[in-house]
Amino acid sequence: MKSWLAARIFRLRVRRLIRRKHYEKALTVLNSTTGADSRNPYTLANAAYCRCQLGNYQEALALLDRVLQAKPDYAWAHAYVARCYQELGRDREALESLTRAVRIDKTSSSKLRDLETWLQHLGCLQAKLGDPEKATESFEAAIKIRPSSPRYCSLGSVLGKLGRHEEALRAYEQAVSLSPNDAEGHYWRRLGAWQSRTVHGRN
Repeated sequence: MKSWLAARIFRLRVRRLIRRKHYEKALTVLNSTTGADSRNPYTLANAAYCRCQLGNYQEALALLDRVLQAKPDYAWAHAYVARCYQELGRDREALESLTRAVRIDKTSSSKLRDLETWLQHLGCLQAKLGDPEKATESFEAAIKIRPSSPRYCSLGSVLGKLGRHEEALRAYEQAVSLSPNDAEGHYWRRLGAWQSRTVHGRN
């Protein structure tokens, strides 16, 4: 019981420090663990998160590799591997890791909030790497979970690249309807309307 209580207090302390963005203090606490606790995936994952937030991406990747050796189906760890790769300019590797995170998460009971965020990031990576078809699927899946103006703008952008200008315009209109005061949404709607008129020969 005492060891369980100590572990509970330890986790709450780390969580509080991370929530307050005291990443270096959290690392000090995490690095104070010994024995089995120091190899615990929870401890390693939190240390990796802190390293990532501090911009120490290579160190974070090394820790995340140890996490995934213990828990290969840990979607969050794969997603943060993707983030580290992306920050290091290794977009192809980021795409592979984030695709893996999304695939695992779709079959798990983890929070939809994580999945919708990862789908949005996945769509952005796919669009950046020249795959608008897959990006469209990712943005549509994120919108299905929770519609938002930025997601509809992203969807409209890739639909425009695919030449699906009427659908792009509808996506931009959805973006504006969700955030009427968002200047970016209005800009993209005007651009979408212009593209649609141009393609169909309307003035």
